[in-house]
Amino acid sequence: MMIERIYGDFDLIPDELTPEARLELTVTPIDLMTHWQRCSLMSDLVAGYIAYAYHQSREMHTFHVYSSISTIFQELVENAAKYSRQREANIRVRIRHYNTVVRIEVQNDATIGTGDRFEQHVKTLLAADLEEFQAQIVEDNQARGGMQSGLGLVLLAKDYPVKLGFSFRRIGDEREIITVRAHYYVEVFL
Repeated sequence: MMIERIYGDFDLIPDELTPEARLELTVTPIDLMTHWQRCSLMSDLVAGYIAYAYHQSREMHTFHVYSSISTIFQELVENAAKYSRQREANIRVRIRHYNTVVRIEVQNDATIGTGDRFEQHVKTLLAADLEEFQAQIVEDNQARGGMQSGLGLVLLAKDYPVKLGFSFRRIGDEREIITVRAHYYVEVFL
């Protein structure tokens, strides 16, 4: 039996709504972790693909929409690569562009333990005061020797016009399919 648990703004845009543009990628965690720079390259590709709709110039990388999409995409893909169940499992990425909203969806296959820890993090993230939660994570990380784990989604939610949604789908006794959706509201600065 598969039970899906959904949090946040996961279903903000109906799946059946036709986007203006769409892009889908499938990558493996081992590939990204072996060649970490590929996360950045993919982020810039996706950012350029979407930003071109707003700034059709060679300087599009200087605009806010480009850097925001690149940052959001990179954070989601890096998390999926770090926390996937098997290094060889697929990470599926779907980008949908709807006028002034870009939905970035990243899905990975994690262990149940990883899924449970991330689900708890998500529940706290969605209920917390983001400034206080960020400070608490920094303090906790310093107490553990300086690791900066757990800050990425907090910073996205706090610093970007983005709505986050999460889906957790348990399969059997070993796997958790985690889908993270970021709905980015494009602010065009000319």
